[in-house]
Amino acid sequence: MTALLILGALLFVCFFEAMPVQAKEKEDYKSNYSEVVGTGTAKGIHDVFPESYWDGLDALLKDHPNWKFQAFNTGLTWNECFDWSFMLYESAGNSEMYYGRNLLEWDKTKTKDGVHPSSWYSTVSHKHYNDKYTELVSEPVFNWAGNSWVILSAPDWIQASEEAVRYCMDPRNWFTEEQIFQFEDMRMSAD
Repeated sequence: MTALLILGALLFVCFFEAMPVQAKEKEDYKSNYSEVVGTGTAKGIHDVFPESYWDGLDALLKDHPNWKFQAFNTGLTWNECFDWSFMLYESAGNSEMYYGRNLLEWDKTKTKDGVHPSSWYSTVSHKHYNDKYTELVSEPVFNWAGNSWVILSAPDWIQASEEAVRYCMDPRNWFTEEQIFQFEDMRMSAD
């Protein structure tokens, strides 16, 4: 569960706070944030968030009327977060599917399929050009001959599948009292 929460927090970067190539000052982000909304504010959840968020956020506000929410617009569409066209170029761009960017723990001693369902581990090789752009190189994430995943980070972290990344990045899957906090804004605030 800890690995899933860590993955969710890391994935938050693309969906709610896509990291810029160059660091920006806090003021540069202000235009991307909506107004703070919640019970007793000028605008409510329905004025700021997409309709598919309403039921989950309304339920949280019903139980916690003092909680406040604020949307962050990354400027990316949902599908742009998973755009595979980056694979042939040097830059990873904004895609969460870049080789080695999102990893999941693998330990087949914990469960039959590992820590997570086997569909959450990628089998799609990463293809890109070498540094001189003269040769197409393929980075495998699954060893088909040995029927095993390639460890990308010791001791047992392997490439997450697009299905897993999409699930973990979707805030609507985390509208519970405990899990919503992975989307908490950790910047200092005078509010």
